[in-house]
Amino acid sequence: MLSDLAETRKYCEAIDVESGVWKFFDDDGRPLQAVFSRPNKVRKLFWIVSSIEPGEFLLEPADAKSTPSLLQAIDATSAYMNDASQFRTLADLRAYLISRAINAPA
Repeated sequence: MLSDLAETRKYCEAIDVESGVWKFFDDDGRPLQAVFSRPNKVRKLFWIVSSIEPGEFLLEPADAKSTPSLLQAIDATSAYMNDASQFRTLADLRAYLISRAINAPA
């Protein structure tokens, strides 16, 4: 879990965010979407990327009807848990989200 937007921007490269490599959720497991206030600038020389000037993004609530919650995403994918996570296993994370009763499946 990243604590704030500044830490998120530092950890998640804007080019990867734009490419959809990262998925974001709030503390309650609701989906967030990255909205770029300044887009990435990719410069190419002879069809090869020569430089990337990273853009700047904000995180805003995503459409809950078309974007799965974290709880739903956990059921559909595997996740990487590192030493910095407050959750040791996916089961721990899932139990936390269920305890919050956010978008719990019926």
